[in-house]
Amino acid sequence: MIRMILKLLLLPVCLILYILSGLMDLVLRIYSFGAGIFYTFLFVCLILALVSKQWTNFGILSGFLIGTTILTVLLAVVGSAIEVWKEKVKAFLSA
Repeated sequence: MIRMILKLLLLPVCLILYILSGLMDLVLRIYSFGAGIFYTFLFVCLILALVSKQWTNFGILSGFLIGTTILTVLLAVVGSAIEVWKEKVKAFLSA
């Protein structure tokens, strides 16, 4: 009886996780396209700063590169956490 009540309470959570998973997939596809263009531009600027020996600009661009890489990793971690939670709730609901 209690398990049935828990399943009913987890049903909205499951729906929210499925919606978040779909939105996260869409956001990651858009972000990947934009990040690819941005990384290409950033690497070109980084190489130009290195060749022209503009060390301050090289340091700033390196900071941008590290920051965007950390942002990309954090987005992947959030996306994978949503998928793990979704699978755990799905397994609980199907049991």
